Amino acid sequence: MYTGHPSLKQVIETYAELHRASHTLFRPGHQIDTILNIHNPLDRYRPIELRNEQMLRATSYENKIGDVTLKLIYEGTPLTAYLSYTIKHARLHFKHFVGYVGNEQYPLESFIKVIGVQLPKLMVPKKNRVIFPAFFV
Repeated sequence: MYTGHPSLKQVIETYAELHRASHTLFRPGHQIDTILNIHNPLDRYRPIELRNEQMLRATSYENKIGDVTLKLIYEGTPLTAYLSYTIKHARLHFKHFVGYVGNEQYPLESFIKVIGVQLPKLMVPKKNRVIFPAFFV
């Protein structure tokens, strides 16, 4: 996760790489899926929703205002994370984070502790490898 004010392209490339890494390291059904929503308040149409590799299509999106939401789904686990950003002057400003374990909601710091404990038990690697819990934050 970025601190500061990254561009939309930086955030998309980071989470697309996370998606690719999870598909390289973990068996099907235990991988991370990402969903990106972009909403421009000046646009009459619905928000743009892109999943996994499709997110890379939005790297050239150059909106000066709007909102971006990322949903991370840890397949095979009860873990889900939502990150939201506001677009101001073509830069993303972190707005909100919520993590869920089943129906229980956690703030960022608590969620990091929870996934640090639960991910190693729940994720099934393709081969025996060392996985660092912070890799998925």
